[in-house]
Amino acid sequence: MLQRKSRNTISGMILVSDAAETTRRAQMDLVLARTEAANITIHSFGYGRSHDPASLWLMSNHTGGTYTFVKDWYDLRNCLAGCIGGMMSIGISHMKVHMKIVDGQRFRIRKISGGPAAILSSDGRDVDVDVGDLRYGERKEMLVELELDNSDVSMQSPISTAGQS
Repeated sequence: MLQRKSRNTISGMILVSDAAETTRRAQMDLVLARTEAANITIHSFGYGRSHDPASLWLMSNHTGGTYTFVKDWYDLRNCLAGCIGGMMSIGISHMKVHMKIVDGQRFRIRKISGGPAAILSSDGRDVDVDVGDLRYGERKEMLVELELDNSDVSMQSPISTAGQS
């Protein structure tokens, strides 16, 4: 897999299983360690009602891949085609965004919402967002909450004077 990844950085593993028995933890740990070292996602397909979805979902979720339940054999072809098409449409892989507050005296970042993993600095001036993969035509939205400190601005109230006659 590592040799193929050097030629094509956008890659993944497709796992189709109809096994009812639970995968042994030692085997799963070995597969996860190897895919993590190679930075490869696992897209798993659980075929039939008797398969064990827990281990497939765990492997896919851990590597950033997808898990799909396939009820009948004639749906498997379309599911695989959709997964491969999705992998082929990746425009940017492992995208990261860094945001910095320029006016750090009055503003600070409070929170990032919307899905991607974000690491906020303790002073609230910097944030690193791990966006992941972006497909052509896809957009990911996130909400950046800022806090404004107005404590240094003095509040002036208008002075009203009444004229006497």
